[in-house]
Amino acid sequence: MRICFVKGAYTTPLSWGSLRYPGPKKLLDSLRFGSLDFSLMVEHQADTWVIPKADVAAGGGIASRKKAVLESLVKLERLHQNIVPVSEIPWGDYDCVISYDPVVSEDIIRRHPCILWCYKEMSVNHKRAERALIKNHPHGGYDLFLEERLRASDTLEQIPQVIAFPYVESSAILRGVVAPQNEPAVFIEPRNIPQHEDGRKRMRAEFGRICGLPIRHAPFPEFDTLLPKFTSALVSDSRKRILRTSDYLDLVGSCKYHLSWRKRPIMGQALIEAAALGLIVVAPWRSAYSPLLCHQLCLTAPSDPPEDGVRRIRRIEKDPGWQAEILAHQDRVLQELFWKRPLEILDRALKMKRGQG
Repeated sequence: MRICFVKGAYTTPLSWGSLRYPGPKKLLDSLRFGSLDFSLMVEHQADTWVIPKADVAAGGGIASRKKAVLESLVKLERLHQNIVPVSEIPWGDYDCVISYDPVVSEDIIRRHPCILWCYKEMSVNHKRAERALIKNHPHGGYDLFLEERLRASDTLEQIPQVIAFPYVESSAILRGVVAPQNEPAVFIEPRNIPQHEDGRKRMRAEFGRICGLPIRHAPFPEFDTLLPKFTSALVSDSRKRILRTSDYLDLVGSCKYHLSWRKRPIMGQALIEAAALGLIVVAPWRSAYSPLLCHQLCLTAPSDPPEDGVRRIRRIEKDPGWQAEILAHQDRVLQELFWKRPLEILDRALKMKRGQG
């Protein structure tokens, strides 16, 4: 299956410019803000197309008229390179198009009836997502809304449809590029890092005292990808200050454990990256992915203090048998639910679109 990814020049994931598939290492070096869809792109040698804001389909981008948001979009577009008009993209080269937000117009979709058109919601447009979920019908003429929060059915019954489609990651592909070392250390998820260095020092000291292992985290908190809060910092610091995905994954892969704690529900994409890199993941059960991924020994309650997770790590570190059992469980879940099943959905959907299944 020949796949391409499409995004408007206002979203931060993927590369910050149109890119013909350059190979795994160069692709990873081009990414910012996580390895979203990296394994899928490598598996299918996918191209990336960044389109200008002017070409984004009506209702397919960020639904906001706030001045601050609109100004942020202009700044983000300036940071992208090699932006390509939709009229110049060779759509006929592809079997499947996956866009970040439904940014491709219905007119283009109708002109290419043999392509499987899919999208993911990236701009936190809750109303658009909720309408699609309620009606079980994707927005804007698309065939599939790949719903990553797993609120939709996970059984493909028809085209078009809203389908539960988790964060896709292959341990074999990611470990083959990153080569994790998995040293006895604990990685703290970026969103849990205190904002000030004094707080970070206290956290490292206290957690290290409890579990007896080094505590590691990104050199500064990752910017929140919700517009427009992070954009002024993003623009003023330039792309050079943003932690590259490859550097971030090297740091994660240097550790043996991944610790997360959140009181409010999250998706848990960082947990999947960590598990794919061979880390034991300790996280609260109140997220879309942690109840599926995490071993029962590694699930905490949302109300538990972070120290509870650190104490669990201390107990697991003392028992090699537990470690082997947990890693085997994570690998099985990753292979079946976060790799094999999503690929089967795309393959079957393409056959249904073309009347072959």
